[in-house]
Amino acid sequence: MVLSTFPLTAQRKKKSNANVYQPKVVEKCAYNADSLNHGPYEYYFENRIRMKGFYTNGRKDSTWLFYANNNTLILEANYKNGVLQGKYTLYKNSNPYVTGMYKMGERESKWVYYPEGGKPKVTTINDELRSFEKKSDLFTIVEEMPILEIDGHNCLEISDVKERNDCGSLNVQRYIAMIRYPQYAKENTIEGTVYVKFIRTQTGMVENISIHKGAHEVLNIAAMEHIAKMPNFYPGLTNGRPVFVQYMVPIRFKLN
Repeated sequence: MVLSTFPLTAQRKKKSNANVYQPKVVEKCAYNADSLNHGPYEYYFENRIRMKGFYTNGRKDSTWLFYANNNTLILEANYKNGVLQGKYTLYKNSNPYVTGMYKMGERESKWVYYPEGGKPKVTTINDELRSFEKKSDLFTIVEEMPILEIDGHNCLEISDVKERNDCGSLNVQRYIAMIRYPQYAKENTIEGTVYVKFIRTQTGMVENISIHKGAHEVLNIAAMEHIAKMPNFYPGLTNGRPVFVQYMVPIRFKLN
């Protein structure tokens, strides 16, 4: 088993008299003989831990912890063979917000929701609640949108839901603005706009990245890679339940 650290950087091109912003992304992971993640895993953004857990032959295993920009715990989830299995707890302001159990990727038993300023609500699992875990049930707008945290813009500290959603939306735009212009595209004066679709899962991770409307292939690849490196979000919520949220964002490549 080999432990490796990979620094990944992206930068935003600014005016010539400004400093270039280079956020630092680091993955610390172990591999087995088949080059699959196997062992402890840690993900850092701007020198701050964002998630850590354990892989077994390329699949999430055991307990995984996900953190907000201010290093507070936002999600604790247990996995077995890559699927949710065991206790699942979503936190807000360091306090449990949603807690329950998974079995083979499906909710089971009773779930407890702790709404702000209200009494805990106990919900017995049923088919309607299970449907929120199916990827076919995608939302584009939810009561509490997924929140991306960036240094200096800590949205989770905002109590008003609308203002918090607006802050999260602006942080997505800020992250997109950090993209590095491909060198080949610069040298060949290639410009264009790439529309990227992706899903934020109920654990705040990005998946199902695809091109809705592309430009030059070099720009398409750069856009998809940038979205794939996006830090984990605080999950989107509907009726207190974390759900899948679909995004489509334009990424513009234009030379000065």
